[in-house]
Amino acid sequence: MELRVGVVGLALLCASWSSHGLVLGPVAGAALIGRPLELVIPVQGASGEDASAACFEVEVYHGDTRQEPSRVRVSVQAGAQANFTDLRIASASGVDEPVVTVQVRATCTQKVSRQYLMLADLPRESPLPPVLPQLPLPTPSLARVDAIPATPPEPAL
Repeated sequence: MELRVGVVGLALLCASWSSHGLVLGPVAGAALIGRPLELVIPVQGASGEDASAACFEVEVYHGDTRQEPSRVRVSVQAGAQANFTDLRIASASGVDEPVVTVQVRATCTQKVSRQYLMLADLPRESPLPPVLPQLPLPTPSLARVDAIPATPPEPAL
């Protein structure tokens, strides 16, 4: 029984060495209202695989409206590590909806797809103003209040 489990395990291990895989990583970048979309998605492939921009289909939606494919630019650059490629996605039109959906499909070697859903944020135009130091609040002084007469004084004639 142990011999059979060992043989099956060895066969699976050998099969995994020859398999090819493509992994679409997490998105880097942000969707900012009024600004064009600029995203980077790391793609990890098996050694020897060469990913090009033609191997990816990208659809960008602002809300429920699909952006014109001619206004979405897809490019591929070598990643920082071996077997990694950076898929860069840029749109020509500014984000005009609070929800942005990006669908990425790899079509060349491995058929993989992933959908990224992002909530758009307002751009921060300037940094927050510096925080002013807390000044001590003035302590109320106990001022002496003279007694007010109950009846007004008689006018002098």
